[in-house]
Amino acid sequence: GLGDVYKRQILSPLIVLAGVIWSNLNVRSQIRASVENARLQSKASVVSAGRLRWIDAIREDVSEFLALQLAYRHAFDAVARNGPDRAGWEQRRTEAMRDMEMLYTRIELRLTAGKPKHDRLLGSLPPIMEGSPTALRDQAAIQEVKDSARDLFYSEWKRLRGELSRGMADDAPEIPVD
Repeated sequence: GLGDVYKRQILSPLIVLAGVIWSNLNVRSQIRASVENARLQSKASVVSAGRLRWIDAIREDVSEFLALQLAYRHAFDAVARNGPDRAGWEQRRTEAMRDMEMLYTRIELRLTAGKPKHDRLLGSLPPIMEGSPTALRDQAAIQEVKDSARDLFYSEWKRLRGELSRGMADDAPEIPVD
């Protein structure tokens, strides 16, 4: 009878209070998760922008390197053809080789030694810097530069997409890229 009514009057507010407390804890947990997700997405955006700039810089460097190799080859041919009138071409050839060497160093500093795809790209550059008529026309060596660069760019794009999809979570496993 009367005892049950008193129990219900006491238990009902306690149940409602427990529900309010539980709901409040759940909302706080959702807010914390949302804040953490936003932090990870922000970090991923910053890292992605940096990686994108790095990929573009390497692409520009390799393109410029190949253009200089072509300029050097044309200057080399002009020196051979022009005999006594070759002083200007000698200077162009010297400048092109100097610029190629500086660009090689810049590419080397942008890459990470010990990573196979980075080492492959860097190793493909010296054969076309040799300066001999054979090296200047070695289409297989020139193609190796292009192929190794494309391979590196593709793997870095895959890595970038993986980082974005994982939101750069601190505990997310690194995608191995060699």
